[in-house]
Amino acid sequence: MLTENSLSDLRFHDLRHAFATHALANGVDAKTLSGILGHTNKASFTVDTYTHTTTDMHKKAAEIVGGFLTDYLGEEMSPWQNVEPAATAAST
Repeated sequence: MLTENSLSDLRFHDLRHAFATHALANGVDAKTLSGILGHTNKASFTVDTYTHTTTDMHKKAAEIVGGFLTDYLGEEMSPWQNVEPAATAAST
C-alpha cells in the first residue's frame, strides 16, 4: 500500500511519531495521549519519545507567555512588541 502511494520510505513507526506530534499540537493532553499510545504510566516518556515540537507550537507558547507578561505588566511594559531587530537598528 505504501509503494502504491509513493510512500515507500515511510515506516509505520513514523506515523506514530506524526500522530503524537499532531495530537499534542491540537490540544490532546499528554496523559490522554500516553494512554492512547499504550504508555499508561509514563506520560513524560510519551512526550519525550514520540513527539517533536513544531514551529507553530513554539509560536503558540511565545504568544501565551507574551500575553501573560502583558496582563501582568500592562501594555506600557511590553517593549518586545515595538523593538526593531538589532541588524536594522544598527544600520540606521
